[in-house]
Amino acid sequence: MAVVVRSFSILGVDGYPVDIETDVISGMPSITIVGMGDTAVREARERLQAAVVNAKYDFPSRKVVINLAPSDIKKSGSNFDLAMAVGLLVKSGQLIVAENIDIKDYAFIGELSLTSQLRPCSEVRGQDSLIKYIQIAAAGGHNMLMIGTPGYGKSMIAKRIPTILPAMTEEEALEVTKIYSVAGELKERGSLIEKRPFRSPHHNASTNSLIGGGNDAKPGEISLAHNGVLFLDEIAEFNKNTLNSLRQPMEDRAVTVSRVRHTHRYPCSFMLVAAMNPCPCGYHGTERCKCTDYEILKYRQKLSGPILDRLDIQKYVSPVNFMDLSGYPGGKSSRELKEQVEFARIVQEKRYFGIEGVNCNAQMNSSLIKEHCSLDSESMRIMEKAYERYKFSARSYYKFLRVARTFADFDGSAVIRRQDVINALMSRDLEKEECGMVVVQH
Repeated sequence: MAVVVRSFSILGVDGYPVDIETDVISGMPSITIVGMGDTAVREARERLQAAVVNAKYDFPSRKVVINLAPSDIKKSGSNFDLAMAVGLLVKSGQLIVAENIDIKDYAFIGELSLTSQLRPCSEVRGQDSLIKYIQIAAAGGHNMLMIGTPGYGKSMIAKRIPTILPAMTEEEALEVTKIYSVAGELKERGSLIEKRPFRSPHHNASTNSLIGGGNDAKPGEISLAHNGVLFLDEIAEFNKNTLNSLRQPMEDRAVTVSRVRHTHRYPCSFMLVAAMNPCPCGYHGTERCKCTDYEILKYRQKLSGPILDRLDIQKYVSPVNFMDLSGYPGGKSSRELKEQVEFARIVQEKRYFGIEGVNCNAQMNSSLIKEHCSLDSESMRIMEKAYERYKFSARSYYKFLRVARTFADFDGSAVIRRQDVINALMSRDLEKEECGMVVVQH
């Protein structure tokens, strides 16, 4: 009979239990892990065997089968390592559980190193540069686009963003609760929604479901994401007209849904996080890619210029060798990242105190930008060269200033420094690639 050990995983921003079922059966010595695990889960085979042996236990010389249930949900990360090891040792009789203890009453979460050391689950590794820009996006409320090959962790990173956003104020919680009540999605009556929303509509979503509408003119996904995150995975696969319908609501931070007999206005101040592949096949820059330049251009043109302009930060997600995950140093925890984000948000709250509708840098209008984003002569020279050479739109120019202001706030600087301007100009990888932009850092 298989041994069942419990662990946990994340679906969106919610956790759910995962049963690790382990059995040792007759057959050639091998390890098989099933249950919709990603590459990091499948590569746990090598980590598991090395950790068990280095911990002075005997690894079974028969076929080991491990199932992660429920098997119909995609699972990611290295946090199942410990549960697998415990299940294997119990099944092989090397770990004895007392009769008065039911092992299924406990949950095991942790990553194992090859030397059998136990590590905490910092699930995003080898992406330090990207994480910094994620923090900046969260700190300033900036919209962000991640571009990368499938399996590089774009969706996983996006789903972790709510864990580093500052807690909602009472006023924000009331606004979100009212929207969910009107939409009929309030799960617990009589209580406020305290966690920032995270909405992730599928790319076949209709314009009405995204913007709002229907017979009763109910709020759409953009309003349900108010004060939180709207994640558009595979954004290039969304209908182009549907995407373009986001332009006005993103500027006004409110949407008007009109019907013959009535008109409703819903707030929709959200942080847009999007992800896309670099080309139709997804493997641009590798030997696997056979896409022509025309196909790549046509694919990227699914994002109109005005939509791309509204994505303040555009970063490529670099590849990570999953075989070397154990070798990457442990990064900062979500709590540490959140503390830094909250520090920058407090700076902004003090700056915009008393200004209605402005809580973070991304919400600055042109007059506030002129007041709070002044540059010294050297920084202005760098910005002017980039602006004149690459013909950025006025909206892009203001985006750079807002992002630079957030970089300065992140470090507690009262003024925008030279490195803040450079970091802001380096924040739009997709545009840099398309117009050959190079920022010299000396």
